[in-house]
Amino acid sequence: AIQGLVAVILWLVTAVILGSFLAHPTVTAFVRVGILGIIFVWTPLGIAYAFATAPSDAAAQRPIVRSRVALLYEKYVGINGEYFDIKVQGSQLLSVALQAFTKLRLLGAFMNVHPRIGPFADIGYVEYYDEEDSGSSAAPIYWCFFVAIIVNALYPAVLLVQRDAFWSRSAVAGFDAALDIVYSMVYFFVMVFNGMFSMAFPIAPLDFLSLFYPAAHAVFVCRAIEGAAADLQARKKRATGTRRTVMAMTGHVEALPVWKGARFAAVALGVVALALGTQCRDRYPLVARVPGSCAPCVCSEDGVLQRCPWHAEIKDPVLWINDGERDFMARRAVSGER
Repeated sequence: AIQGLVAVILWLVTAVILGSFLAHPTVTAFVRVGILGIIFVWTPLGIAYAFATAPSDAAAQRPIVRSRVALLYEKYVGINGEYFDIKVQGSQLLSVALQAFTKLRLLGAFMNVHPRIGPFADIGYVEYYDEEDSGSSAAPIYWCFFVAIIVNALYPAVLLVQRDAFWSRSAVAGFDAALDIVYSMVYFFVMVFNGMFSMAFPIAPLDFLSLFYPAAHAVFVCRAIEGAAADLQARKKRATGTRRTVMAMTGHVEALPVWKGARFAAVALGVVALALGTQCRDRYPLVARVPGSCAPCVCSEDGVLQRCPWHAEIKDPVLWINDGERDFMARRAVSGER
């Protein structure tokens, strides 16, 4: 009964939070279908899967049966595995590259278009661009995710060199799960609450992967933490002299050499710098503000509106233009130009 009540509350909270966005006039048909799909398909399926896979009280008392592949994974690259540090360096380097080359590019375009933000109810009705327009700076959004990527590039180098199993194993997994939540759920809700539905529901392969993969990975990391803790507890009861048993008895592991940690940090930070240099040359933070009288769009030297590339990139549902830009666009529409 309690589990059923929790499931109903979880669905209601999801429906209330996401359902409120359906009333906004700027919500497109594609986003509307996505929100309804989350409310009536994705969330119920997730709850049903949790119930279907949750062990009963009797099953929880029986020994866990693992496949040979799972046993080999835990032995070599699991949290208590022999090559856990190598797996972490490889997976986190890929994570840094994926997030840096997608999030920094998209958030940089978002900052070019919306350097200031206001209440959700004002989206499509009030534009907050200059300081005199009121609103609040959107810079903390960008720098929050930028700091998360930098932490992602540094924490393996700091923690894996520790001999204490808590820091070099459990803490590493904890940081991994926390950053995954920032990359997925925090990013999703920040974009939704600012009306950037195309950024919250990306369809480009890498953008979609950068949002979906951390969400799924966080679940598996949490499950691995529980399994690793249970494994160490079991090994304390039956000391067999193996490496994982020694870890369980002493709480110490073979630390990663400091120079390897420094190498990982240097390579990961280099990837972030490369992403900034190649993906953000025309946007925030390398370009603090779009120049020209047509900002955040692009004008010619004569002040003629040419294009709005950052609106197009983030698929902004609202395009604000001044009187001169409106007259120019009207003339092009009459003449049939595109």
